[in-house]
Amino acid sequence: MKRKKVINIILWTFNIAVFIGLILSVISVRIDPLENDWMPLFGLSYPLLLLFNVAFVILWILRKKHWYFLSLAAILLGFGTLSTFFQINFYEETEKQPDEIKILTYNVRLFGLYEEDDGYRRDKIFDYLVEEAADVMCFQEFYYTANKRGFITRDSLLKIQDATYLHEKYTHEFRYKQNFGVVTMSKHPIVFRGYIPFDGDINNFCIYSDIKLPSGDTIRVYNAHLASIRFQKQDYDFIKGSEAKSKSTYSAGKRIVNRLQSAFEKRSIQLNKVLEDVATSPYPTFLIGDFNDSPISHCYSTITNQLEDSFMEKGNGIGNTYNGSFPSLRIDYIFHDKNIECTDFNIFRGDYSDHFSINAKFKISTND
Repeated sequence: MKRKKVINIILWTFNIAVFIGLILSVISVRIDPLENDWMPLFGLSYPLLLLFNVAFVILWILRKKHWYFLSLAAILLGFGTLSTFFQINFYEETEKQPDEIKILTYNVRLFGLYEEDDGYRRDKIFDYLVEEAADVMCFQEFYYTANKRGFITRDSLLKIQDATYLHEKYTHEFRYKQNFGVVTMSKHPIVFRGYIPFDGDINNFCIYSDIKLPSGDTIRVYNAHLASIRFQKQDYDFIKGSEAKSKSTYSAGKRIVNRLQSAFEKRSIQLNKVLEDVATSPYPTFLIGDFNDSPISHCYSTITNQLEDSFMEKGNGIGNTYNGSFPSLRIDYIFHDKNIECTDFNIFRGDYSDHFSINAKFKISTND
């Protein structure tokens, strides 16, 4: 009996801890990382905390204990949060209609520049883009070189698909005419190009393109790449449990937490700058890109106070877009004005980048 009681106390203590953690993760979306840089860590942990609480509900029911009400209450309190990760929408996908536009976003991770695969990843990405035939394509971590003997991306892509109107912005030119940055390609004329720099961060920024549609309407498409965590190899090794034993667990954990907190704060500042510009847009607007933040974040909450999330409207299943060490994360988005109707949403899970691509179809309605 004593052993059973000790086990129950341990389980109950752990249950209370994950219950509190889940509550804090739901609350964290309301707190700006600039005010409290610890709360976003709970939001990032939401999927894991949710699984623990579900496990405790099952455990206590099987053991015929009423304690399952604790975790069940936390799950129900954050039920709306769960829908940002998983959606069920009943509709039949149809061919793109003449009054619809198709928009795609993809962090292409330099098209596999540093992979020893003879351009396999690049070519598979090209195949996907040609097949999707989107009206507007937004890319992050785009690689381009003017060296004709180099790893050719942009020029080949422009030749094999119809989105030939171009808006590109690169960090700066590296050796051998190499460029890394953000690119928007469109089938329809880009009539204005804008740029939003982020102070103190040359690697991340936002561009926006005013695009004239065949209907005569003009839309504005923001293509953003917000600050990443910038984990190093040693950080990934620690997360995977393969870091050298000589390394201190405390110092490694502290290093990772510091990187996370710094990124949360940077994204808050960068997003506020972008949304200030979005608020001035004279046209139906899309905010698209790699935001490096999950839906359980102040970043996401702030955006959805102003714009709609296309995944929430027409997505199905698990919405994760990060193809890396944190498989539950959804960090790539297509947001849009409330007067724009999303008619379809898809995630392309090709294993050619550390991100999956997403694409969606829309009907534009204006008050003109």
